[in-house]
Amino acid sequence: MKHLYIPFTVLFLIVNSCNLFSQCTPNQSYTAPGLYPDMLPDGTVGQFYSQDVTIVFFLDTTQSGITCIANEFEIYGLAGLPPGLSWKANSANNKFYPQQNLYGCVNISGTALVAGK
Repeated sequence: MKHLYIPFTVLFLIVNSCNLFSQCTPNQSYTAPGLYPDMLPDGTVGQFYSQDVTIVFFLDTTQSGITCIANEFEIYGLAGLPPGLSWKANSANNKFYPQQNLYGCVNISGTALVAGK
């Protein structure tokens, strides 16, 4: 039994480490600021799920004659993900700088343990 346990543990760690470092690629065909898709496709409890979400950032915004320039966006977390799903941005520190690149991406993946909302 010990011999089976050790290889299984190593295989489990290798599979998980590959999944943790997978990256998404933003779809640059979108030009208007927003999230694409803006609503995630449905998944099934107990089945693997993976979806890329493209983010198109805005450079500035004007309100009451005052223009604010967007220098940095940071993603702190995603609300409403069911247990078993996780996310990974295509930025190592979850920070995006729209003055350098208007596009970002987040991959949501895993196997949901329960239904989400």
